[in-house]
Amino acid sequence: MTPARTTVLVLGGALLTAWFVAAAGERSLGTKSQTAAPEAVNDPQTPVPDLQVQAERLRVRLAAAPEPRAPGRNPFQFVQLRSEPAAPERELPAAAAAADPPPPSPVVAPVVRLVGIAASETAEGVRRIAVLAFAGTLVLARQGDTVADRYRVTTITPDVVELTDLQGGLALRLGLR
Repeated sequence: MTPARTTVLVLGGALLTAWFVAAAGERSLGTKSQTAAPEAVNDPQTPVPDLQVQAERLRVRLAAAPEPRAPGRNPFQFVQLRSEPAAPERELPAAAAAADPPPPSPVVAPVVRLVGIAASETAEGVRRIAVLAFAGTLVLARQGDTVADRYRVTTITPDVVELTDLQGGLALRLGLR
């Protein structure tokens, strides 16, 4: 071990020892001064005058405050729905029941929404592309394209796209909002 290293270790140990001794002495002095002060402050017999004034103001404000209303429902509790008593069923003649078949349910077309129209200048003129939202996806379509195997893009103008339903032949006009 070199003499410089030995000197550093001895001086470091001396500083560490001095620091521990100083810290131990401060704690004993700090404990005596801290025990006397809290007794005087925390004594319930000697309240602070300003604290009493503030407590009284709080009592007055709380007395005048409106009562919170009870919630109308509890979303965490299941409740049995009250069922109406069923009306007595009348018997229909068998001929009347067989003569009226239920109407067929209408075929619901999927919802197509026009999101935007993009236009670009080309040598042939303006070329437009319709941006359509269909079943949660975006579809880019030009004039003549088929969308979702159901619609054909017939016309694209600056603010309207016209689609033709391939299953029913109906025209669907979609405008920008």
